[in-house]
Amino acid sequence: MVTPRGPQRVELLAGSEPARTLDFPTPPDWMRDALCREYPHVTFFPDKGQAIKPALQVCAKCICMMDCRAWAIADPSLDHGVLGGMDVQARKAARKLAALRVASPSPAPSSHGDPRTSLLGDAG
Repeated sequence: MVTPRGPQRVELLAGSEPARTLDFPTPPDWMRDALCREYPHVTFFPDKGQAIKPALQVCAKCICMMDCRAWAIADPSLDHGVLGGMDVQARKAARKLAALRVASPSPAPSSHGDPRTSLLGDAG
């Protein structure tokens, strides 16, 4: 199968809900191999109160999950549904954690060589 190049609209979900599409100059290559494309009956963008477990189960088996997860975490506009095996709250938490890691450098190792002392400070 040849993947067309150039601007495209990519449909992100399957199921009975209205299609949610994104415009990509060129869709990421991994999207053509995403397992969610083979599950039209699973809702990846559920309404409030709808189950997300079926979508999470599909994601867990997908070879593209880590690429999808990285993409979904990197783009805060993706604020609905299950992407990369994560719901919205999990993606928000991952973004916060990533921001904290960038904002606070790792502590310097203790002069005594025991990493536990760096947590407590050099007590002597």
